[in-house]
Amino acid sequence: MKKIIKITESSLNRLFLVENREDQAREKSLQVIRDYFSRTMPWWDVDDVFEHEDNPNRLSSLDYMFKCFEEIFFHDPKLRSSQIMRLEPAFVRMAFDAGFQQGRNDSKRLNRIRNIIWQMYHMSKKSQEEARFISNIPIDVTFEKLNDIYGKQIDNDNSAETERINNTVYVANNNYRIIGPIDFDTARKYAEYSGDMEHASTKICYGMFHSTWEDYTDSDNYNVYVILKNGWNNLKPIHDDESKSGYDTYGLSMIFVIVDDDGGLAYCNTRWNHIARYNVGRSVDNALSREEISSLIGMNFMQTFH
Repeated sequence: MKKIIKITESSLNRLFLVENREDQAREKSLQVIRDYFSRTMPWWDVDDVFEHEDNPNRLSSLDYMFKCFEEIFFHDPKLRSSQIMRLEPAFVRMAFDAGFQQGRNDSKRLNRIRNIIWQMYHMSKKSQEEARFISNIPIDVTFEKLNDIYGKQIDNDNSAETERINNTVYVANNNYRIIGPIDFDTARKYAEYSGDMEHASTKICYGMFHSTWEDYTDSDNYNVYVILKNGWNNLKPIHDDESKSGYDTYGLSMIFVIVDDDGGLAYCNTRWNHIARYNVGRSVDNALSREEISSLIGMNFMQTFH
């Protein structure tokens, strides 16, 4: 009995430390955002309510921007207990330096930041030595420094995925049809039927708001496609499986794909959008990889989307 109590107390202590680290990271992250905009836009009060249909809870601009950051970069709960939680303020700074939530962003750099976070997570699980190394990374670390450390492995993984796709013989899945490239008006027509179909805040944002469309598509420099499964318009927003709802019958009945000007996958959303859970290494705007999309539709991603 004593041993059981001791283990329980130890677990509670670890839980307290994790939560305390999250609170500290959040506080520092919010300060980073506040300092950033007080320096770049001193006339803008980030404590004012962000008036937008996508903000039904009327969060302040500060809280809204931080909420969006965490959904995209720290969406998976596993990231919240890793060593990199401590570095969240540094990633916030990198994201906003890349134009995040500012109407015109460097989506390639933002995706690189996201990939670095996941690479760090996987490395921390690989060995204790790697975990210690990450724990000692200074809080003021730069994007360039982290990219020097992890960028080569990310590029190697991307090249390996390309090779696997090109070496696979696909048979087209006739249950799906691909529409695109599409414009904003067409995207809006389909986005109206995403999320829970009732609340704007659950729908695919770049299909609902033109300013967000400009942000995600680099002012129409990127191509947008929608993949529709036969009978998609007859489905009700009901979860088949809460644990991986992003990929259930409803979720995979409508898939948005944004391709950057190099032919790479910039963003991918399934129909549930925000109100779903995703696989490890995936998030609301990065729900599927190129390889996963290729397998689903039975077509080579690079030959299909340009």
